Amino acid sequence: MILYFSATGNSKHVAKTAAAAVSQSLLSIEDAVRNGQNSFEDEVIGIVTPTYYGGLPANVESFLKNSSFKADYLFFLATYGMKTGGVDRFAAKALGREFDAAYSVKMPDTCTYYFDVTDQEKIRQTLKESENQIRTVISHVQNRDKGRFVQDSLPMWIAKPFHGMYEKGRRTSHLHVGSSCNGCGMCVKFCPAQAMEMESGGRPDWTHDQCIMCLRCLHECPQFAIQYDDKTSRHGQYVYPEESSGQNG
Repeated sequence: MILYFSATGNSKHVAKTAAAAVSQSLLSIEDAVRNGQNSFEDEVIGIVTPTYYGGLPANVESFLKNSSFKADYLFFLATYGMKTGGVDRFAAKALGREFDAAYSVKMPDTCTYYFDVTDQEKIRQTLKESENQIRTVISHVQNRDKGRFVQDSLPMWIAKPFHGMYEKGRRTSHLHVGSSCNGCGMCVKFCPAQAMEMESGGRPDWTHDQCIMCLRCLHECPQFAIQYDDKTSRHGQYVYPEESSGQNG
């Protein structure tokens, strides 16, 4: 069984590819939470998640803290853009036990209030290189290799304060809706934190002080109407190729 969280399709692609290669079922963490599933048993269980601020997305951390896993081989895999920080160590702490193995795959960084995703050639090259990394991970999983195979990590004395910045970064006060919004409601429908509602005027608004800050709403908005402060409008949108809108969870 491969369980995953994915905002814009990177982690979903890795999870789907790995699940098919090692003949495992695939389950979205969002669906598991929605269905009240918190106990998992299988020969192989993998957790696949993006890296946020060198650590876990808030929903994945909560999921690991409130779930139990019984497997002959339990592995963790983080997709990331710049640094994995201490994401696998944060995951083990949330789970309350060590993983048999931890892996990483570098993908385009979708945190566009820091990074630009408008260079399509750079995106293409990153995705091409990621396929080699995915194949390496699959080989390790097929062999039931144990150990830490995580790239671009940081010492925990750096990773902890870095991840501590996530609490401020995920405040919904950073997000706003521009005039190009057509009121389609896609952002509300597919928000994994259920942190949005449609106002009476037909525009979305945030009802929570914090969300996961996965930026699915920003990247999948057909009008590119949702922005993070004044930092994202020039940095473009990104969804993993061939992943349909709203279905990346």
